[in-house]
Amino acid sequence: MLTQIETSEQHVELGKSSRTTDFNHSNQFHSLLTSRNPLLFEDTDLYCLSTGVVSVSGKDGVNCDRSEDIGEWSFDSLPLAKCTIKRKTLLQSLSSLHFQRTKQDKETFIVDNSQMFNRLILVARELGLVEAAFEYELTPEPMSLFDKGLIRKSSKAPLRKVLMPNEKAICRKDTDGVRASYIDGGALLHRVRWEKGMKFEHIAGIYLMYIAKHYVHPTVIFDGYEQVSTKCQEHLRRNYVPMCSYVNVREECMCVFFQDRFFSLMKNKVEFIKFLSRFLISHGIFCVKCSGEANCEVANSALTFATRRTGSCVVVADNTDIAVMLLYHWTEEMDDIYFLQEKSSQAWSIRSAKNANKDVTQYLLFIPAITGCDTTSYLFGIGNNYCSKFSA
Repeated sequence: MLTQIETSEQHVELGKSSRTTDFNHSNQFHSLLTSRNPLLFEDTDLYCLSTGVVSVSGKDGVNCDRSEDIGEWSFDSLPLAKCTIKRKTLLQSLSSLHFQRTKQDKETFIVDNSQMFNRLILVARELGLVEAAFEYELTPEPMSLFDKGLIRKSSKAPLRKVLMPNEKAICRKDTDGVRASYIDGGALLHRVRWEKGMKFEHIAGIYLMYIAKHYVHPTVIFDGYEQVSTKCQEHLRRNYVPMCSYVNVREECMCVFFQDRFFSLMKNKVEFIKFLSRFLISHGIFCVKCSGEANCEVANSALTFATRRTGSCVVVADNTDIAVMLLYHWTEEMDDIYFLQEKSSQAWSIRSAKNANKDVTQYLLFIPAITGCDTTSYLFGIGNNYCSKFSA
């Protein structure tokens, strides 16, 4: 659709500057609707064309689209002598989603088993069945494995320090000679920082510049959040209370939330990964989006490259589980692999770490199963000193 300027008899008094200003404003409005076509959405949700914030119909209290009906109902139900309007009858616009916390869907909420257990005990006391109830050992969950409905979270740093001591780490610049880089996308999302109020195309540009500046022949591997995976428990722990509404991620939209708050909603993270992957691929950065967790894919990609004997590579990740898999599966027939942690800007040679831990190589997959990882809970009572016993 083209825009042209015309003057009718009613506006003959408009000068050239006024007509030019109106013409420019019309073009701006036209370009806005062209890039953010409101007729492309087939659902009944409300979309903010400027920010991309989405109000899911009937779930977050936004009712500005029904303002006339609500207003008529409010005044019809009020007595003539009473002019106070209750809070529940006030209109809520899309801007209210910038501040309120979004509740989880009913299908995904977590029951506090300890609280439910205590309430059942109160009911048993009222019914006089406490003695009968305690004839058997009762517990809302295996306390040695679970804490507040989720598997017990372990501290992975002690295991990494045993297998890869800090004094044996090398500087980041010592890995400049590598031929390829395999990057954990989950850590990358939070490692690169951006500010509230930026457009998504500018945010994606920040990620692109960061990757191009720091890594050689990079491959970014993202987790998949749509399907059930071995890291679902960890995802539930991180996003127990989402603090953000769903945002339709498009390059021309501006993000109205801070970074951590935006990523607190799983659906936002899924949409952003899709958008960022397309952007990076269009600029020559190879991306892989896994159906489940990405740890195995990151380790497997690096091991496959090392098998080709074309040079060393670097794995950029903060997750100790990836380092354990690299140590267990690496062999002398492969080129060296460097494990780089961005938090400390330190790297470790897998070849050197494997030679230093030959005595515990056969236990490498068993140790995280006992001390805990993203997939398994650590056993209560087994502390961090358990790791050091294997290195003794």
